[in-house]
Amino acid sequence: MAKQENIKIRRFKQADLPAVKELIDNTIDICYSDDYPEEAIEYFKEYHCDKNILKSAAKGCTIILEKNNRVIGTGTIIGDHILRVFVNPKFQKQGLGKLIMNKLEDKAISSGANKVKLDASLPSKTFYDTLGYKTREKTYVKLENNKKLHHYKMDRELMSVTKIDNCREDDFEQIFRLLGQLWPGQTLDKRKLRQVFVRGLKSKLQYYLCARAETKIVGFVSMTIKNSLWQQGYIGHIDEFIVDKRRRNKGIGGKLLSQITKLANKKSCSRIELDSAFTRKDAHKFYKRNGFDNRAFVFSRKC
Repeated sequence: MAKQENIKIRRFKQADLPAVKELIDNTIDICYSDDYPEEAIEYFKEYHCDKNILKSAAKGCTIILEKNNRVIGTGTIIGDHILRVFVNPKFQKQGLGKLIMNKLEDKAISSGANKVKLDASLPSKTFYDTLGYKTREKTYVKLENNKKLHHYKMDRELMSVTKIDNCREDDFEQIFRLLGQLWPGQTLDKRKLRQVFVRGLKSKLQYYLCARAETKIVGFVSMTIKNSLWQQGYIGHIDEFIVDKRRRNKGIGGKLLSQITKLANKKSCSRIELDSAFTRKDAHKFYKRNGFDNRAFVFSRKC
């Protein structure tokens, strides 16, 4: 499981430049030396010079990953072009590269892009393969001493057909971010929420469904099966229901609701119900369009 505790994600500031440049150079020295000649190593470092780092940050969006006030990762997007994605080798294989890519892809989606592209080095290609990027061309840059710097041009569709399926334990990080949208302004205890999430996965009465766009979770719904004297049988109660704010009005909520309703029918539920805060006016319209009636108040207090 990715060790993402105490990781801070923020926008690049000019004061970060020395730390970012050091991160990039050290990562190139450690991760690229087995695949590239010295001429290519120097080319990479010159390409990622201070001037280009600042220029890219001004033209697009550069993000920083920090742990204990130390810069351990970075990535940039300019329009639909992702570049300069690096993670400190000591922190690789912990999901941080994927975290950076998710943030950059979110930025692309917010700007209206439906595809992103990048140039992948030889050692990084496998990483991008696992994220669903497709190789469009293998090319090279001519260097001194008749050397070549080989790399791949890759891209990925962002708005693929959404699939609805059961959630898994390793989906928690993405679902946690969606819950932050569902409960804005509320301080969320990630450790406790993870425990509740795992307990729900193991329960025979709780069901979690995710809406997926390739590797990204764009919607989530949970349901608890209740034994109801009033209904003389079972009720399916929707506990949480959220679609990523950047993907709304695209039919994803309808797909999730349809699937969770089919599941409730399969579990012999006679009704499906949910609670919705007074302020969620748009959500209320959605539920009414989908056949829900507002028939009761919900009263709640702490135990």
